[in-house]
Amino acid sequence: LIFSLFVGSNSYGQENLHILWQTDSLFKHPESIVYNAKKSCFYVSNLDKNTPSENLYTDAISKVCRNGRKVKVEWIKGISSPTGMILQNNTLFVVERNGVALVDIKSRKVIKRIPIETKGFLNDITIDSKNRIFVTETETIGVIYIIENDTSQVWYKGQDIGKINGILADVNDLILGVNFDGYLKKINISTKEISNLEFLGEGNIDGIQKTLSGKYLVSHFLGNLYDISPTKDKIELMNTRNRNLFIADFVYVPELKQI
Repeated sequence: LIFSLFVGSNSYGQENLHILWQTDSLFKHPESIVYNAKKSCFYVSNLDKNTPSENLYTDAISKVCRNGRKVKVEWIKGISSPTGMILQNNTLFVVERNGVALVDIKSRKVIKRIPIETKGFLNDITIDSKNRIFVTETETIGVIYIIENDTSQVWYKGQDIGKINGILADVNDLILGVNFDGYLKKINISTKEISNLEFLGEGNIDGIQKTLSGKYLVSHFLGNLYDISPTKDKIELMNTRNRNLFIADFVYVPELKQI
């Protein structure tokens, strides 16, 4: 399922959500979603955990119209169990099992693959203001890779980012979902100094987005969506645990006031 949620405010100024639309159960373990404002549509990665490791390039990126009415599940084919994605201009950067695929959304073709040599699970991706790409590896010893000039290398590795998943470039910092100790953290890109932002507990801190007001929206895979302010305690915006609906990655579209 994919839900479109309207972000409103109550009388106390706190954000709350209302469901606008939802799709049928069409996707194969949807993991990440990005929005294309020019095309008024969303792109969705299908991780498909049933894909055998010896047959990697059989998965797809889906396309969903902004109102959720038109869905093309296999809009782009030939992807290897995709997880995190980012969109820059007409290029969709997709994390695969062996690196990052660059997909031209006009031709719907993979135009390049940047390999990352690892046996670990590559997961989320972000890009900073200097066009440096960062990719997380979710293992007991966490790794952040950096891609520059189409070449990848280890940028940071350590137990203090163990089981890292979500990542978001935010000015001079990277915001991290670190599941070894359950904290949302930030690491300064220049100094690599790490500090804790908010404790979210045991589980899988997955998607991270930033609002125009400077707060972070963060998903906990088992079914929680949080509003995290630098000056206030976290606020739970959504809880789907009792319905056994997991919340993986998500996208916040400020001009639509939608998640």
